[in-house]
Amino acid sequence: MVEETESLLLSTVRDIDKQLTVFVAVPSTNITENNVSSAECFDIKSEMNEDSPFESEYSCVQSVNVPENNVSTMAGMEIKLEMNEDCPDQNEDSCEMNMANDLKSNLVDGELELLRRFPVGKVMLLPTRQTLRGHCPLFVKYLEKMKGKRITPTNITKLLHGKSRSRTRNGLNKNYVTEKLANTINACTLLENSNATIFKTKTRAGYPCFYCREIFGSMDDLRAHQPEHPKSGLFKLFSRYTADSLVVYADVTDLRCTICEQNVPNLNELKTHLRRAHAKNYYADFEDRIVPFKLKGGSDFECQDCGFNFETFGAIERHMNVHYRNRICEQCGAGFVTMHRLKIHNYTVHREGSFPCGICKKIYVSYYKYKIHFDVVHKLEKKNKCPKCPEKFIDYFTKQKHLVEKHGAAPIRYKCNVCDRSFTRRFSLTGHMRRRHLEQKEIKCAHCQYMCYTKWELKVHMTRHGAEKLFECGLCKKSYTRQKALKEHAKVHFNDRRYPCDVCGQSYTQNCALKEHLKTHHPDFDGTQ
Repeated sequence: MVEETESLLLSTVRDIDKQLTVFVAVPSTNITENNVSSAECFDIKSEMNEDSPFESEYSCVQSVNVPENNVSTMAGMEIKLEMNEDCPDQNEDSCEMNMANDLKSNLVDGELELLRRFPVGKVMLLPTRQTLRGHCPLFVKYLEKMKGKRITPTNITKLLHGKSRSRTRNGLNKNYVTEKLANTINACTLLENSNATIFKTKTRAGYPCFYCREIFGSMDDLRAHQPEHPKSGLFKLFSRYTADSLVVYADVTDLRCTICEQNVPNLNELKTHLRRAHAKNYYADFEDRIVPFKLKGGSDFECQDCGFNFETFGAIERHMNVHYRNRICEQCGAGFVTMHRLKIHNYTVHREGSFPCGICKKIYVSYYKYKIHFDVVHKLEKKNKCPKCPEKFIDYFTKQKHLVEKHGAAPIRYKCNVCDRSFTRRFSLTGHMRRRHLEQKEIKCAHCQYMCYTKWELKVHMTRHGAEKLFECGLCKKSYTRQKALKEHAKVHFNDRRYPCDVCGQSYTQNCALKEHLKTHHPDFDGTQ
């Protein structure tokens, strides 16, 4: 019987193309072949779950008439709407018609047919205008605010947050504040209520003013100049920057609150003070875009977060990435304040080289680095200008030596905290710490088990693994892998014997030859006689 009924149903569906076919879930009953033929019709009823939130809208669909004599009429079956208890006293036909019209007007095309395929209450009705307020009251609230308005991005901001700028800056709901607006408000709150001096990144000439870009040779001159610019224009000034490019350098030496003239030790204490003592609005969930410095003058640059001192501004500027790690490089773990700086780092550091030098065969990752190398090494251009005279120099260290000798500037010395030795360059101090105090050999050769302290030592070692000999002697045509080795070899041609033996007076062109001589002919000599 089941097989015959299924075959008849499928044949009926195929025959009827333009009529609506409705599938009804019929509960299993004990119906024999005899009593099916005698029954005129039977009702299939299903009631809504009491917990269903849509009972009031769907309760009118209660029964379905299925005629027995002709299964083909299933395609044209009608929904029988029973009287509901809440229906007013009126004609049954008119009540059924009104309820059917209300139901159809609230449902989208095809929704009722979809609901019939599943048990009642399992599939939720789509929200309507009448039920939307119960489901999304906040959404309806803001829809009513926008009713009759011409909707643009600017209008949405004004409708949600108010039209006055004071309300936008002080009474803004943090659920709708953008990253750019939050960073702008935070920066304005801190700078307008403090004596911090803001500037752009330091150049060779000095400190550029953040407002007018005028460059000052010292921070004291910039502090005296900056009161000329009213702080009321900070919001407009910061709004010109994108959310990813807004970074403000601020000198927080002798920092204090300008509202109550209370001194504060650092920028974090100022944030807490403004919020608790003066009820200032500050979005602590967003990243910090003000990078603080304590610039006391000279070559003393102190980090206001950890108190560590640096001899150059470039050194402390790179150090601040340790404290403001808003964006992290996935390849090396370096931190940066903004995504823009992280992109520059990835482009310059983690990009394979493709710009070879035609003279020394070195390969550089960018044309910018290649041009610097070519101009400085091969063209000998002098781009480091002395700030006190017209003289120019090839590199920064030569310029600094000139400032000390000619203009009486204080020499930059990098001091060791363990043995009080000092060095002219920071990488020399780093190598000293690793070699003498920490004994850390962190650099390993990729071809053997050799480990060393510095990259220069590894470079010298790599000559043993078949490095190309690019440095050729012009007299004897002998080639070397390093320029230093070629210079040592040239002493042979010029008879430059600068290493004499203190025992027998024999002199040598290289120190290694002298050491070999002492080991062979004077094994008892210890150098103290």
